[in-house]
Amino acid sequence: MILVKWQQLKELKVKIRIWVRVLQ
Repeated sequence: MILVKWQQLKELKVKIRIWVRVLQ
């Protein structure tokens, strides 16, 4: 369960990074 949450967190960070680049 913890590993799954970690994976989701990593994906979320990547998505946020992409969005920041797109918005800027």
